[in-house]
Amino acid sequence: MLYQKIVIPDYEIKQRELIDLVDGKFKDQSVWAVYDPPKEEMAERCPSLYSYIIEKSKLNIRFFRIYSTPANGSLNPHIDGGAIERSPIGLNLPILNCDNSLMKWWDGSNAKIVNGNFGYGNIPACRIINESELKCMAETEINQPTFVRTDFIHSVENYNPNPRVLMSVRWVYNKVKGQFFHQVMEYESL
Repeated sequence: MLYQKIVIPDYEIKQRELIDLVDGKFKDQSVWAVYDPPKEEMAERCPSLYSYIIEKSKLNIRFFRIYSTPANGSLNPHIDGGAIERSPIGLNLPILNCDNSLMKWWDGSNAKIVNGNFGYGNIPACRIINESELKCMAETEINQPTFVRTDFIHSVENYNPNPRVLMSVRWVYNKVKGQFFHQVMEYESL
């Protein structure tokens, strides 16, 4: 399973906290950017969301990351974490302009992959050399809380005239636990 939409009670309240949190964080909205709010800031600025995530998590939180994808922008096919620093599961939470955008997963059976520090801020990520040869396996709008696999080749396409802003929650990597959605957090499927 590459993604699973879930129910988070009173998400509109939690989303409002996130909207307030990101206000003014991305000055230049014409470039792709991220912001990693510290756990202390999450607890203070997003108390409803933070307490819910902490209460339901089965593993320790590694980080909270907010992504801003420019208007009509994209993020090319890649694999989070590279060959060693795997990051198999993310819980993506829509904040702004997530309708009319897609997260896609690609068949990697013939992919030419290069490991390196290709992620934002030179963090480990795999880059795909032969993107034009990839075949799309699945796609979805992250228009509600959605678990996603990030250790498969994936990409983002924002068709909106405004930046797409969402938060991804990531858990501490464990080679045994944390490989499936139900291993990182208790949740109700949509």
